[in-house]
Parts: sequence; structure tokens; C-alpha cells
Amino acid sequence: MSTSSFRFWPALTGVVVGVFGLAYLILGAWLAISGGTPWYLLFGGGFLISGIALFRRRQTGIWLYLVTFLMCVTWALTEVGLDGWQLMPRLLAPAVLGVWLSLPWVVRPIVAAPSRRRSAAVGGVIYVIAIAGIMYSGWQVTDARFVQHQPFLRCKPLHNRPLLQRRMSGNIMAATRQVSVFPL
Repeated sequence: MSTSSFRFWPALTGVVVGVFGLAYLILGAWLAISGGTPWYLLFGGGFLISGIALFRRRQTGIWLYLVTFLMCVTWALTEVGLDGWQLMPRLLAPAVLGVWLSLPWVVRPIVAAPSRRRSAAVGGVIYVIAIAGIMYSGWQVTDARFVQHQPFLRCKPLHNRPLLQRRMSGNIMAATRQVSVFPL
């Protein structure tokens, strides 16, 4: 990779995280003013400061994003529990952005020491585990709420039924006594 691309990815990531944080901050203020939860203000501030630090290629941006994400997870779990469908709008976008933040072309220009780069990969593992947990808990909730396991219907064997009759037009028709809308 060239030197310019090493500078490009952290800057672009910082801008995206900063805009993400600004959106959380503005919409969180609107939500707090209208009587909702003030947590989005805290998350927006954390993501915005993290984006600014990433834009400046500071290592604290990576760790501040992780801490802010962990606070998001704690808040979301206390608010909705393990309901994956309700966790998804609260955590999926920050987790996916966190995975991007943990990729080598973002981390390598920011973190100089190779041992610290490996520790930054731990954040990526946390984000992936969060995504898998959201998907798994959503699947569990769907399975518990909507899937009714019904036993198979019993059918009479075919050898007990009279043969089908053919009309002059060539259509195959069943005897009237074989046609039923009710399970046998």
C-alpha cells in the first residue's frame, strides 16, 4: 500500500465515525428533549470524540469507540434484554462500524507497535461476537414466538383408494368420495 492510502483510511474512518456520532448526538438531543432516554447523547458524544481522534490518527479513538460501544451494549441489554430484534437497531450499525474500525488498513497507520495492533484486534473480536449474539438471539426470539411445530398429518395409504377415472377430455379426476378438505 502506498503512503497516501495509509493516511486515507483512518481519515475516512474518522469522518464516518464522527458523522455517526454527530447523528447520534443531534437525534439523541431531540429524543431527550421530547422525554426519551438521554443515553443517546452520551453515545453520540463518545462516537464524535472517537471520530475526531481517528481523523487525527490517535490511538485513543480506537479504544474510545470500543468503550462507547460496550456502554451501548450494557444500556441495550438493560433496556430490552436478549430480544435480538430489539437489539438489532440499537447495536448492529455500531458493531459493523466497529468491525471496520478493527481492520488492518485502519489500525496499522494509527497504531505503531505490532503488539498493540494485535490488542486492537481484540476489539474486532468483541464486535463480531456482538453481531453473532444479536443474530442468534433474534433467531431464538423468532423461533419462540412464531414457529409452531405441528405434527405431520396422518394420511390413509393409497392402496386403499379406488383407481382414478379418466374422462373423455383426458383430464384425470378423482372419485368424489376421495376429495376432502379435512385431514384424514
